[in-house]
Amino acid sequence: MPFQSNVSTAVASGKVDVHYLMVLNDSSDRFNDTGDFDGFSGFELFPTPPLWWRPWASNPRTVEFRYAFQIIGPASTVTPLRLSVQQLSARKVVTGQDPLQRRRDPDTQAVQELRYNGIPLVRVTERKEVDGNVSVGFAEICRNAADTRLQGYVSLGTSVGEGGHHVLAVVSRGQVLDLSPPEKPRGHFVEWLADTDSTRFSNALGTVVSDFYFKVTPRGGGTKPGTGASVESVFRLEDDERRPVRFEAAEEPGRFKAFDIPVLDDLRLVVKMDSGTSLEAALPGLFFVPFAGRDEVGYGPEPAGASTWAAIAEAAGGPPTVGLEPPLRVAKVRRWGFEAVPYYTPRRYGESAPEDESPVSGELNRAILNGSAEELERLFGTAEPFVFRWDFRAVDAVTGERVPVVRDEVGTDDAIVATTRDGHFPRSIIRVSFPETDRLIKLFAVASVTDTLGNRSEVVKVVWNHVLSAESPQYLSQGILPTLARLAGLSVEEFVEATVPREFGEDEGFVDPWVTAPPLAAARMARTAAYQSAFDNMITPDELARLIGTAQLFAMPVTPDADDDGVVDFIDLCPGKDDLLDSDGDGYPDCLDDQQPQGP
Repeated sequence: MPFQSNVSTAVASGKVDVHYLMVLNDSSDRFNDTGDFDGFSGFELFPTPPLWWRPWASNPRTVEFRYAFQIIGPASTVTPLRLSVQQLSARKVVTGQDPLQRRRDPDTQAVQELRYNGIPLVRVTERKEVDGNVSVGFAEICRNAADTRLQGYVSLGTSVGEGGHHVLAVVSRGQVLDLSPPEKPRGHFVEWLADTDSTRFSNALGTVVSDFYFKVTPRGGGTKPGTGASVESVFRLEDDERRPVRFEAAEEPGRFKAFDIPVLDDLRLVVKMDSGTSLEAALPGLFFVPFAGRDEVGYGPEPAGASTWAAIAEAAGGPPTVGLEPPLRVAKVRRWGFEAVPYYTPRRYGESAPEDESPVSGELNRAILNGSAEELERLFGTAEPFVFRWDFRAVDAVTGERVPVVRDEVGTDDAIVATTRDGHFPRSIIRVSFPETDRLIKLFAVASVTDTLGNRSEVVKVVWNHVLSAESPQYLSQGILPTLARLAGLSVEEFVEATVPREFGEDEGFVDPWVTAPPLAAARMARTAAYQSAFDNMITPDELARLIGTAQLFAMPVTPDADDDGVVDFIDLCPGKDDLLDSDGDGYPDCLDDQQPQGP
């Protein structure tokens, strides 16, 4: 999947900064356990394929990154914006073989320019190791009528094969970018605020509604106390039809209150002012995303044997020959309990955004967690608004053979018993009992959850009959580090030493360790991930696989600095040369001036 993070948003004159760090990583092998998705036709609990299955992503994985730029001033007076595309790390990059990328950037020039009336405004230079691995272009270029502002995007495309990755950086020198937002257009906009005490079920609309306060505010500044725009009517747009919304003036001057606004689906509202102007505003809806949690694990009295540990190591992607040393042990899981809980999150850009605040989703979730029949009736129109349907499937993680699962019965010596127990409604509680065996078993529990409002979602919970454990979470998180090094094929001493956090002030050079010392950053991230995984005093084979993948990043090569100037080569525009010598005093070092094409 592609990942892009903003490392720095401004450039000070005479300094080198990484504006954007861009990462493309292929993780299309997320479902690759043997036997996970075949042989369903004879299994009565699951359709073919199961509802939670998704196909593998096809290769190559292709992404386009866009670097925004803005240039202020007449073209004849502007110093060209100079950008350099650097390559931090690459594995299985196939951009040059991707026909789509070659059509976007058919030439092989290392320098691309954006010109206006023959005047170069943006110059993009590809470092030698990048050229051919990245397609470069310009997108959505626009200017104002006075020819004093030009903006758009530098488009960077790359493709990787299965398991590949590509890490890029965009670097600038000596050019201060004006990233201030453009002047807001004149006019008004509508501000909405939910009334937290008004969420309820509407029999007339058949859905959850809430009341909203709103005011019409001039752009570029708020209104004075006691003043505000006059509103004639409010509508909600549904199937391109306007449906009137009841509203009234609120106690606070300039504010209004609209009633019975549906809150689950994305909504478009129109406020018509007395002046005849219509203002359209969007209200994001909610996502229905149940989750499974509150794990309660019961262990057997005796630890498992060495063969089970070998199976765990192999299932996690490591060599089965690596031994397990104290304080770690393989614990047998006899019982695993968990619960599925309905949950609503705000919606942003068509995706679930649990990090956003929403008084409405908070009100719904509080009623669900409290399980009050009166609250559920008020909000959903019924005291039992949710229906759960559970399906189960278990496999031997080594052989891929199916392991029988029985429902609400006494199991045989080799069968798993899954029991659905009524809990504090509307939560659904599951109890899983594993048979006595040294086989490594992986159980998929899939809950299809629906509400009375027409929403439907699925929860997939994976549990194991063996996990790694220790006397305490601290012993587990510390003890797993040497084992991670062995499973990842690393030097135990070097890896464990690198995971130890430095004292404040010890770090030198660039502030981001992923840039100056990727192995050191990977080791520290592995330590943090181990602590998070061991918080419940167990590490499952799935968690172990993720920890091994993190530890393997420790093998990334150390970034070179050929001229030993403290600026590593991949962001040093003049590696091996004097970065400070500026003979003509134009703000650019001689090493860059020598590389500039002559003429317009």
